[in-house]
Amino acid sequence: MQKSKYLGSILLLSTFMLILAVCGNPAGTTPGEFFTVSFAAYGGEPEPEAQLIPKGGLISLPEDMTRSGNKFDNWYKDEECTEKWDFEKDVVLGDITLYAKWNPAGGGGVYVEYSGTFELVSPASQSNVYLNTTGGNVYNNGGTIIGGPSGGW
Repeated sequence: MQKSKYLGSILLLSTFMLILAVCGNPAGTTPGEFFTVSFAAYGGEPEPEAQLIPKGGLISLPEDMTRSGNKFDNWYKDEECTEKWDFEKDVVLGDITLYAKWNPAGGGGVYVEYSGTFELVSPASQSNVYLNTTGGNVYNNGGTIIGGPSGGW
């Protein structure tokens, strides 16, 4: 009789541990598997600290940042800032860096400091365009001339 109580307790404990292991671990993950999420703030303050996130987990939205003369746009998956990170849906599957995108504080995607007249013609793919006051050239966000006297206008 005592032997069957002992076996029953072992069977119950084993079943409980199996249920806990299956339900407490998302499919496809190894228990204890964590990844580092880094943030490239590009001068934004306060700069977010790296986060340690379990595989398949969501990233916590960092504290709002500020940067002189700029307005924060969003966090992006790529350095070119073309693919936004969705903090409610995107999950961590490996080490990753998110990149801050900044726009001029004046708003929109065009920041103009020029006293003459001009017509701004920019490809739709240029999200930020700047007009250089010392030559009338238009630059994209990466600093490449895309128009003006030196760019074919």
